[in-house]
Amino acid sequence: MIWFGWYYVVGGSQFSGEVIAFDANQHDVQVHMEIRKDTDATGYCTIRSQDAAGAEVGRADFRFDQKTERIDKVVTLKT
Repeated sequence: MIWFGWYYVVGGSQFSGEVIAFDANQHDVQVHMEIRKDTDATGYCTIRSQDAAGAEVGRADFRFDQKTERIDKVVTLKT
């Protein structure tokens, strides 16, 4: 199983996301993400999981709108 992620931000705010680690099994993938952003910025990170042939088997959007500059979060994506 392969993961892929990207982020989307409205406006000119600074926002970046990084996958620190992931753990996959037959049913889901847990993704440990670190988000760095302007305190008031909000945005979405989209995580996609793919099988070995590259076909998408899961996708989810995760919103980050906490009033902080750094967010360390583990999210689960069903596959």
